[in-house]
Amino acid sequence: MAFVSFLRAGHGLGGLFTREPDRYRHCMDLGKTLMTGPGELKRRERELLAAYVSALNACSFCAGTHTGIARAFGWDANVLEDLLEDPAAAAVPETLTPILLFVRKLTLQPMRCTAADVEAITKAGWTEQTVSDVVAIAAYYAMTNRLASGHGIEALSGEENAAIGRHIAEQGYPDIESLAVPRSDEDGEIG
Repeated sequence: MAFVSFLRAGHGLGGLFTREPDRYRHCMDLGKTLMTGPGELKRRERELLAAYVSALNACSFCAGTHTGIARAFGWDANVLEDLLEDPAAAAVPETLTPILLFVRKLTLQPMRCTAADVEAITKAGWTEQTVSDVVAIAAYYAMTNRLASGHGIEALSGEENAAIGRHIAEQGYPDIESLAVPRSDEDGEIG
C-alpha cells in the first residue's frame, strides 16, 4: 500500500507523475531520452541496466517493471538473478560485463569508482560517450527508484510487468500526457 493517500494500487510512478505533470514532465522526458535516444547501447541493454540498478537498489516496483521490459527485449528470465549473484559470471555478452561491474559499483559504492573502471569499459570497445550514457542511466534509476520506494509504490504482478514490457518494447515510452491515471476527489490538493 502506498505511503500517501493520493496514490492508489496499480498507479505506479505514472500516478505520481500525472498528479504533478509540471514537476515530473522533464523527468519522464529524460528517462525516455536515456532509454530510447541515440547511443551505442541497444534498447535491450539499457533495459537490462535499468532492471539491474533497480534490483541493486531493492526497488521492487522498478525492478519488476524493467525486468518485464528486458524480457520483452529477449533477455533470459534468470539473467537478473545471475547478475545480482555475480555480474562477471552472468550470461551476457562479454563486452557488457565491464559496464555491469561499473554500474554495480556506481550504485552500491559510488565513492569507489575509478578511472580504471572506465578504462575497462573503453577497452571492451565502448566509447567514453557510452560511459557517460551508462552513468546517466544509473543516476536516473537511482532517482526514480527512490521516488517509487519513498512513496511506497508497490510491485506489480508478473503478468502486469510482462504486459508493460511488451507494450514498451513495441510502442516505446509514453509522454506524460498519455498517462491518464484517474483522480478522485479524495486525492487532495496539490501544493
